[in-house]
Amino acid sequence: MKTKNNMGVFMAVGVAMVSATINSGWAASITDLTPQGFTTSFATGINGSGQAVGYANGTGTHAFLYSNGTSQDLGLATGSGTSQAVAINEAGTVLGFSTTPRTGGPGNTYSGWTYANGTFSDVATPTGRGQADVNVPLAINNSGDVAGYYAVGVESHYVSAGGTARELTGLAFAPVSINEGGVVAATAGYSAGGSSGYHAYLFFSGGGSRDLGTLGGADSVAQAINDSGQVVGWADTNANGTPSGHPFLYSGGAMRDLGTLGSGFGTAEAISPNGLVVGGSRDANNVLQAFLWYQNGVITDLNTFLPANSGWQLTEATGINNAGQIVGNGTFGGQQHAFLLDLNGQSAAAPEPGSWTLGIAAMALMQGGRRLRSLRKQAGQNG
Repeated sequence: MKTKNNMGVFMAVGVAMVSATINSGWAASITDLTPQGFTTSFATGINGSGQAVGYANGTGTHAFLYSNGTSQDLGLATGSGTSQAVAINEAGTVLGFSTTPRTGGPGNTYSGWTYANGTFSDVATPTGRGQADVNVPLAINNSGDVAGYYAVGVESHYVSAGGTARELTGLAFAPVSINEGGVVAATAGYSAGGSSGYHAYLFFSGGGSRDLGTLGGADSVAQAINDSGQVVGWADTNANGTPSGHPFLYSGGAMRDLGTLGSGFGTAEAISPNGLVVGGSRDANNVLQAFLWYQNGVITDLNTFLPANSGWQLTEATGINNAGQIVGNGTFGGQQHAFLLDLNGQSAAAPEPGSWTLGIAAMALMQGGRRLRSLRKQAGQNG
């Protein structure tokens, strides 16, 4: 795919916003991010300006960008196949990939791209093993550095910065997040004392890595990192073989169990620059619910913030910014829809310990192909 202007982009206005007053007098609002002409949608990210990205399904699958109250269909960067947006940085640069039917063979090729100012540009991959026909970027930082995976015969992982890409070795799964310092959050194989599995890791731009451990069980998976080096994901909580994965926050050299909404399973999917955490958890009835966690606070079901009779069921939150805007995914009218939940600009400055109240704002964002979909993986493995 060559760099080009996307002349086929068209604008689509989302579903009308609904709002209601909630705890502490807040007026929460929720917006459907599904572009016009599409039936289902998935949110994958949000930046500090409230721009959100994801992909929508209708007659095809297209990437979308939500900005200034409008969801914009970004079209097909390669002219055919599908496209998905997976992340957006503070400059408004969208990261994504497109699929195209493979010429002369089965399956698809995958092309990674960035989108800015109406133009698609290729994402570079390492060139030492030839031309990749699979390039799936998954994370972008504010400098435009990208992390993802590619394949020339076998799958490998990379970081691309300034148009030059380097191999990222030792990973079990694709890198999922990269911060402004070039630190990559990912998951790598682990083996010690006769046991093996996979752990959340940090991979540093100057080389080297750090095992983040678990919550007492066998495995952990990283999902996101912020510029302060705080990491979120999920981790096993016991070592006796009984599955029990909890959302975690890794900060200050320690992994903290954030709890669940009443069951043994949940995952943290995103963290804001100031340390607010969102994700998804099963509740006591084994139903998936989106959640918010705030410093020294408790895990809170985002559905409790919804206006009465909104028609929404929020199942996961995939992004959050300092303005308290949260993006994620849920059901509306019996269909899968991306949402933006806005707790209306409460102060996003981090309060001192003990002073946190549910006065922090939030909004929704996530990823079909982008992240590991840890919660759904857990649900599938555990009935």
